[in-house]
Amino acid sequence: MDIQAAYEFAKNMRNLARRADTFGYNRQQILEAMIDIAENYEEVAERSEMEMIIQSQRDWVEAA
Repeated sequence: MDIQAAYEFAKNMRNLARRADTFGYNRQQILEAMIDIAENYEEVAERSEMEMIIQSQRDWVEAA
């Protein structure tokens, strides 16, 4: 995890804690929100990984 992702994760967790407190989330609601955050991070990671694969292939083609 890079520094920016770590800061973003921390921000999201603080926001979740604040929302849970403000709106009185129960355990199930907090877990669902955490799953949503995790899925979002997975999507970002998958896009980044795909960009790296594509760039690697381009570099390989250019070198050939």
